[in-house]
Amino acid sequence: MAGSLYSSLCTIMAVVAAAALAPLSVAAQQTDEPPLILLHAGALLSEPGKKPLREQTIIVEKDKVVAVESGYVDESVFPDRNVRIVDLKDDFVLPGLMDLHQHIGSNAVAGGRIDDDELPLHTASHLRALLSWGFTTVRDAGGEVGFAVRPAVEKGVIPGPRLYLAGNIVARTGGHGAGCDSVETCRITVREHIQQGADVIKISASGGVRQDTGVKDAPTQFFPDELQTVVDTANQALRPVMAHAHSTKAINDALKAGVKTIEHGTYLDDESIRLFKRNDAVFVPTAAVSKFGVDIISRNRARYSDEDWERILEISALMHDTPARAYKAGVKLGTGTDLGIGPVSPLLELKVFVENGIPENEAIKAATINSAEAIGIADKAGKIAPGYWADIIAVKGDPLSDINALEETVFVMKGGVAYRSRLSDIVALGDLHWAGKDQLWVSE
Repeated sequence: MAGSLYSSLCTIMAVVAAAALAPLSVAAQQTDEPPLILLHAGALLSEPGKKPLREQTIIVEKDKVVAVESGYVDESVFPDRNVRIVDLKDDFVLPGLMDLHQHIGSNAVAGGRIDDDELPLHTASHLRALLSWGFTTVRDAGGEVGFAVRPAVEKGVIPGPRLYLAGNIVARTGGHGAGCDSVETCRITVREHIQQGADVIKISASGGVRQDTGVKDAPTQFFPDELQTVVDTANQALRPVMAHAHSTKAINDALKAGVKTIEHGTYLDDESIRLFKRNDAVFVPTAAVSKFGVDIISRNRARYSDEDWERILEISALMHDTPARAYKAGVKLGTGTDLGIGPVSPLLELKVFVENGIPENEAIKAATINSAEAIGIADKAGKIAPGYWADIIAVKGDPLSDINALEETVFVMKGGVAYRSRLSDIVALGDLHWAGKDQLWVSE
């Protein structure tokens, strides 16, 4: 079976290579215009949160969507253009998904740790998997490895999602990060992060949830003037701030200072909800931790006292249920998993949302439109509409009736380049496919 598939791939790649080198039609040779890609979508969720459309054609030119038309438009409409058609008539098409809280350079994995020298290679492999799962945009929540691999992703050397990087976490000395112990040092640290290439500034307003500095009544880990300085300095450079915050006071102080997103938010209260809505801030609950975190910790149950174990289970239950409470109160949700390198898909966060009673369409909206707003790219991503990036995925089933359908990804496009598709579409796309380098990018 494997040999047969390998042979098929070799044949397809030979056809693709020949097609790429073959002369274009006379009409196509007479114009310098780029090829048009026509995606024939059986079902299209062009704007998550609204009803899907049926039998639509998405027209892609270069890296953007230029039009969405009713019915299945064919090449006869564009007689003077080089047209590529992708048949997704039996599939459900939607915008590429986003994860606002990944740790793409985490060296802690199940069974051990990754050597620092190998870490960029493991990160590259992880980015490849994220894209194959349909995540076309990822925000990294701490670390420097992203700065090393992002140029290769942007140049197309390695496949991966669009990356928005925080750099190292900003916190007080001895806290959940470092570099901020006064107004002056906070300002300098933020500016150094931005100079390094940070797209967002991440702060730790509280400690970790299993630390004394992360319990419900724990104080904020910054003085008010330090916290405000971080936000003001970041905003001056047009960068949002994301705040790791578990304790109630840390959540509310960070929101009062003007952060764009709260990460975790385990002990949010009614005042938190009021501040979220007043500031139009986005809540990233990382509820997936309640699943994979407990699974990992339970493998080492013997290391924890009964008291610690009870606290872990209590925190897990809180994190699992928090999205529903926030959603019902009208808080805008974004999706983030707190996952690092490993085999767990960020789709887990959407599944937990749905377990909480959040409608599938709203969970997808959180992973697209709302997450794009949190990053600051709401005018470029999160929808399939003219002028937006051509970040598009397709799945076999209907995720609006079963969120698990998102696991059946058959097509992934980022910026007008297809990275995952069926064999027949590799031929149709030719040089606009990322070369179908191996089986990961081929959907049966």
